[in-house]
Amino acid sequence: MDEKLYEIRYSREHIWVQRLESTVLIGFAEFALEALGEIVALELPRTGDQVKEGQSIGVIESAKTVSDLYSPIDGEILRINDRLANTLDQRALRDKEWLIEIRMQQPKQWETLLTAEQYLEWLKGES
Repeated sequence: MDEKLYEIRYSREHIWVQRLESTVLIGFAEFALEALGEIVALELPRTGDQVKEGQSIGVIESAKTVSDLYSPIDGEILRINDRLANTLDQRALRDKEWLIEIRMQQPKQWETLLTAEQYLEWLKGES
């Protein structure tokens, strides 16, 4: 089995990305959840939408702020986690459940995402 399969990487927009062969699952990194506090609204893209790396694909509203959710890769939205999209289950968010599944169009973009070690080092520099 490919050791990179199921590996988790991170974007500089505080999104975790888990590779599942030709698709990825994405969700909020713990740092983002702590910074945002309680999420009060979440607007996600629709299944079938085509997205580009760095493109805003949704909006997160917390008691503190409103922020865009940026796609970490180019691809097609395959699935949205209904538990989060429809009910905004706070426990699911805190349990680091995935938000969106995307079919990758440019698999090489995976290599540009940060490993866990790189992400932690980058966070230290952001402080």
